[in-house]
Amino acid sequence: NVLKHSLEMANIARMLAEQADQKLAEGDVKGALELFQRADAIFPAPTLKLAAARAMMKLGQLIEAHELLLAIGRTEPPRSAPAPWLNARESARQEAVILAARIPRVPPAAAPAGGHSSAIALTLAFTGLILYASLYPFSGWFWPAGQTLRTLLVPPWPRYHLGFDDWSNFLGYMPEGALIYAGALRRGRPPLVAGALAFMLPSALSWAMEFTQHFLPGRYPSLMDWTLNSLGACAGACLAIAAQAGGYGVRWSTVRERWLLPEGGTALALLVLWPVGFLYPGTLPFGQGISWERVQEAIHDLLSDHPLAPYFEGLWASLGEPGVRMSRAAEGFGVALGLLGPCLLAFTVVRRGWRRAVVVPAAVALGLAANTLSAALNFGPVHALAWLSPGVPPGLVAGALLAWACVPARPRTVAALGLVALTVEVAMVAQAPSDPYYADSLQAWEQGRFIYFHGLAQWVGWLWPFAAGATLFRRLARADDPPAR
Repeated sequence: NVLKHSLEMANIARMLAEQADQKLAEGDVKGALELFQRADAIFPAPTLKLAAARAMMKLGQLIEAHELLLAIGRTEPPRSAPAPWLNARESARQEAVILAARIPRVPPAAAPAGGHSSAIALTLAFTGLILYASLYPFSGWFWPAGQTLRTLLVPPWPRYHLGFDDWSNFLGYMPEGALIYAGALRRGRPPLVAGALAFMLPSALSWAMEFTQHFLPGRYPSLMDWTLNSLGACAGACLAIAAQAGGYGVRWSTVRERWLLPEGGTALALLVLWPVGFLYPGTLPFGQGISWERVQEAIHDLLSDHPLAPYFEGLWASLGEPGVRMSRAAEGFGVALGLLGPCLLAFTVVRRGWRRAVVVPAAVALGLAANTLSAALNFGPVHALAWLSPGVPPGLVAGALLAWACVPARPRTVAALGLVALTVEVAMVAQAPSDPYYADSLQAWEQGRFIYFHGLAQWVGWLWPFAAGATLFRRLARADDPPAR
């Protein structure tokens, strides 16, 4: 009975589709659209939806047609689907990209208000970078003698300035303006409001940084710096507006729909920051987290003047120090976990199938490039591969194989495995002993050769696994599991 009823519904839908085709031939596009929609309501099929979307385009309903084309492209047809259904799905994807260029801005369906956007997370991270670069080293605060609050509100115009500093101030705020504009659009703000926010918020941030520099030794507030920062943010916003007007925002939304699951903005931002943590020297290749040796040093410095300092000295001695260098097997295992963690984080937002498989070699290449760049900055290009110990190649192979084995897994399963991998990695990094390469690298950083990147890379390297673990835990705690596409 069920099969008979389904055949009857299919016949009725086919009759309505034939009538719709006749309406199109007569020039009645509106009538044809209504018939296509009635037919699809009776017997849903990608071919009927595609015909309805094409009718919408003829009527000038571009946004509605683009939404429908995206929905067709996202829908996974059953395994027994006929060839016309598969062809309709592929045609819908291609026509959605073409139609996107005709739409001046992202439609509401592509950028839902309140959606999770990687642009927002990246804006917060970049703002943190600006704060650190502007206020480092955060010590020696004082009130400038002979100055009132009113005279401090307007920074002075500098007598001397360098071209490199001017370009740095201008270019440094361009990403901030572009990210704020993209994030505001993603939150459903009108383009005019998003543009205003992209200029005013960075400008206000720059003024706050220049004002605060009055109270730091060795930092000099400058009206020129504020002007260049504001102009840089404005230029970044203008580039984002031009990209949006050119249809690149909609194209990115289309690519994101094909590759990524919903609500993955935080994970995407963490994946962008992952290689940054390698620029700060670590005790384990591909490992991120806080070294116990560094924790002991920080606590020792903090409590050195405490009356109970001798007690703490005995406590540190009883805890012991990291032993000899890790064995090749242990180091390889740590490298494998260091690669597996970000791959599994990516799998929670990347759709299952070949797309996940592509993530693994991309992560290997990105990690190798970041570690090599760190060594090159510390020791020069000749020693760029000094960090590549014998345990790294087999560890990368093992990590890649483990990641590929998790490609078919559901997002919640991947999140659980990722939490385990990150937990073990953090424990291994904490217990890993330092080596001459690590000590020399750390000395080069702390002597000021990389003073402007020291704070960002250090904190990213220390906190990244904990932020990634929190993201995976939140994904694991969700009751729903997005369907595979």
